[in-house]
Amino acid sequence: MPYYIRRLPTQSKGTMVDPKSLPGNLAFFNPSRAGDITYIRVTEHEASGVTQRNKIFLFDNEKKEQHMIPSPWDQLVKTGNMFQGIEDLRITWFEDRLWFAGTTTHASQEMTNELIVGHFNKRLTEVEFLSTVDIGHLPVKNVCPFVWKGKLCLWDTFKRRIYEIYKEEQHPKKLFAKTIQTFEFGPGLPTTELRGSTSPIHLHGNTWGCVVHDIIFNDTPMVTFRLSYIHHWLEFDIERGQITFISQPFFIAHWGIEYVSGIYQDPKDREKITLYFGVEDRQALECTTRVHELRFGKALR
Repeated sequence: MPYYIRRLPTQSKGTMVDPKSLPGNLAFFNPSRAGDITYIRVTEHEASGVTQRNKIFLFDNEKKEQHMIPSPWDQLVKTGNMFQGIEDLRITWFEDRLWFAGTTTHASQEMTNELIVGHFNKRLTEVEFLSTVDIGHLPVKNVCPFVWKGKLCLWDTFKRRIYEIYKEEQHPKKLFAKTIQTFEFGPGLPTTELRGSTSPIHLHGNTWGCVVHDIIFNDTPMVTFRLSYIHHWLEFDIERGQITFISQPFFIAHWGIEYVSGIYQDPKDREKITLYFGVEDRQALECTTRVHELRFGKALR
C-alpha cells in the first residue's frame, strides 16, 4: 500500500535568529508563542563539549523587548546529565501571567523527563514559580498548556487526555493535575499512537486543532540515526471527547529533524496560522499557512 507525504504550502518567514550572528556555543531552536510573546529554547554548549545548559529566550513582538532567562537552577536538583535545565517550553497566558509547561531530567531524584509547569514574573525577566506535575506516568514529553473554560489545562496527545491544573490549599507551592477529558478516535480514523507537538487552538464550536507528530526511525535505536519527524494536523471535539480528523502526513521545509513546537492563530484572520519549528536542533524558524492547507488531503486509513 503506498504511503504519501506532502510538503505543506506555506509563506516562509525564514530563520528567526541568524545563526551567523551567534557565538558558536549557542543554538536557538524549538520556538513557541502566546499572544505577543515568542519563546525560543537556547542551549549553551560548555567548553567540554559534553554538557548542554538550557536557557529561555523571550521576545515581545509588540514592545520589541527581549529577555534571556537562565533556567531556575535553585529550583532544580543538581545533576551531571548532558542536558541540563528546563527544555522545550510551550507557553500560554493565564490570569495575567505567562505560564509554561516543559520538561527537565532533574526536577527531582527521579532523574528522568518530568513534566514541569510554572510562570514568569510580570516583567518576563525570571521564572517566578515552578512545580513538577504528576500525570501518572514517566517519562513525560510534549504536554502542552492552553486555557479552556477559564481553567489552566494541559493537552496530552500521547495519552489523548486533557488535564486541569490546580493548587491545594495545604500545598501552596505544588501544582496538581486531574484528568477532565479523554478522547477516542472517531469513525474511520486509525487507532495509532501520535505524539504532541503544539498546544491546541480553538477553530469553531467545540472543534479544536493542533499539530502532532510521528517519527520514522531506521533499524537502530540510536538518536543520532533518527531519520525524520512527520507531522499531522489533528482536530477534536473537546466536549464529546472525540478525535474527528487527522490529516495526511506533511513536512514544512526540511526532511529530517524538523520539529513543530509552536502555533499562533491570527486574531483578525482566524484562518491564518503561523507555525514555529526547529530544524536539526540548531535553528528556529517560522512560516504562515492556512487552516485549509493544514487539513488538505484524506484522513489516514
